Amino acid sequence: MATDLTRSIFLAPNAPDLYDDEGNLNWENNTFENPLAKLNARYFSETSDFTSQMKMSYAISKNLKIGIQGGLSTVKAKETGTLPSTVMNPSLNLGSEYSSIKQSFVNQNNWIIEPTINFSSLRTNSKWDFLIGCTFEERIQTNFRIEASNFISNDFLLNTKSATNQRILNDTETIYRYSAFFGRINYNLLDRYILNITGRRDGSSRFGDNNRFGNFGAVGAAWLFSREKLFESNGWLNFGKLRASYGTSGSDLIGDYQYLNTYGINFQKYDNKIALDPLRLYNPDFSWETNKKVEAALELEFFSGRLATSVAWYQNRSSSQLVGIPLPGTTGFSSIQSNLAATVQNRGLELTLRTININNDTFQWTSSFNLSIPKNKLIAFPNLAESTYANQYVIGQSTSVRKVYHLLGVNKETGLFEFEDVNKDGKIDVDDRTTMINLGIKMFGGLQNQFKYKNWNVDFLWQFAKQNTYTPDYNISSLGRGVNRNRKLNDYFSDTNLDAFYQQPASESNSSANQAFNNYKLSDGVITDASFLRLKSLQLQYKCSEILKSKLDMSIYLQGYNLITITKFWGSDPESTLGHLPALRTFAIGFSLKY
Repeated sequence: MATDLTRSIFLAPNAPDLYDDEGNLNWENNTFENPLAKLNARYFSETSDFTSQMKMSYAISKNLKIGIQGGLSTVKAKETGTLPSTVMNPSLNLGSEYSSIKQSFVNQNNWIIEPTINFSSLRTNSKWDFLIGCTFEERIQTNFRIEASNFISNDFLLNTKSATNQRILNDTETIYRYSAFFGRINYNLLDRYILNITGRRDGSSRFGDNNRFGNFGAVGAAWLFSREKLFESNGWLNFGKLRASYGTSGSDLIGDYQYLNTYGINFQKYDNKIALDPLRLYNPDFSWETNKKVEAALELEFFSGRLATSVAWYQNRSSSQLVGIPLPGTTGFSSIQSNLAATVQNRGLELTLRTININNDTFQWTSSFNLSIPKNKLIAFPNLAESTYANQYVIGQSTSVRKVYHLLGVNKETGLFEFEDVNKDGKIDVDDRTTMINLGIKMFGGLQNQFKYKNWNVDFLWQFAKQNTYTPDYNISSLGRGVNRNRKLNDYFSDTNLDAFYQQPASESNSSANQAFNNYKLSDGVITDASFLRLKSLQLQYKCSEILKSKLDMSIYLQGYNLITITKFWGSDPESTLGHLPALRTFAIGFSLKY
């Protein structure tokens, strides 16, 4: 299927049947646009890949070892999308001359090689380990895309040669090169005190000559306190580790050639000649996005491994983000690639717990629980008030915060939505969007249980999240249009329903009603609690080996995904809120063989 039909569930309540009595698409005498006609458009994808890896090492002496590892990979992909004339209303009398097809061909060849030198020194109570190495990587990708139209028949739609018109949409080659030099020092004292220091210098072809390389490093320490004499004689603590680290890292995930002046082919000829369009402005000065991370964690294991837990605290500070800085339209470009002068902090707590509840020859039961509590904050943004992000971000608040109007309800005199006039100037405008709502995830995690009884195995995972998000109202037009609505929208203002939640329906020509509804979509009225608890997966497995009395390890399994969702969110899915296809409930049955 080439089209997501999720939005088609909002057809008018009195829409005709989608199929006639003979099973054909129903166009209701050419008065109805049947959305299922889009199913006549097809999408195909074919991918083949080859990956090889190699690793070798040689011990020059007892303490000195050299090694090399590398790999090659090749990926070939072909995508085809068809748009036959049958997707359009028959009343238009459009034949195969209006049919078209788009095909793209992608080839990617990658290689990477990493030589290393390792030196270790073992002493009575300590061990030193030194590593130096380098990395060289190259990726070459070609992309060819063609469009063909005006076919002699839809039967030849998959053959571009049979089309009267062929047009090359894209014919590009991109080359990415990366190199790095790195070193690492490990020190282990008494098998309980560990120190690790790393440093690296990374270079990327995605930056200009002046800023191609970046320097990064990290230091970490760990204390295995369970090996201290204080805990040697205890029978309840098997493992205890306290660790902490601080480091910096960089990112070049912006795509290739972003710092160069680049041009593209314009299909509109000038003076019967091919013309070039400028696509990107030259900026050789942006450099690596940087991230500074601090982490501390406590890991514990009790009662011969029957109970294990860990608690980790982390803080990331990201700066010099690689983004497109918006530009005025008078420049001829919508943005320029650059480093954003902002610092964003991500801080959080992560908890894991694993228990072996029952463990005997017949029955085993294990549980795993994880919980993450993330916190996000904009630490600094020079000249935020004068930037294009002034109405989007607030220093000291999360980057997921949205500045919105405060909805007061429906005005009983006008029947329209009413909002708080914060500055008391008698009008509702952007200056009144001062209410701040955090759309980020406040907490998420999961609980997994596994049961084994003889040859049976049951495994299930519950997933949960506490979050706010937009309601489906954020993605709809105002009341009074000829489309279907959720029954919740029946609560609209009228003479018999003065305390309604929604304003009265209005025609498209009613500018006051349209403006009020647009303001509603920019208010806290379209933001709701979308927390949920979901049975994410369930698997039932049975091992047949003993029954078959065979050396084959054979199992039959039944799997289900997205089986149950418990939530107050009134849309289709709390994780897919903007009119796209939500996570599907799927089932699979199969078997596995091992010999």
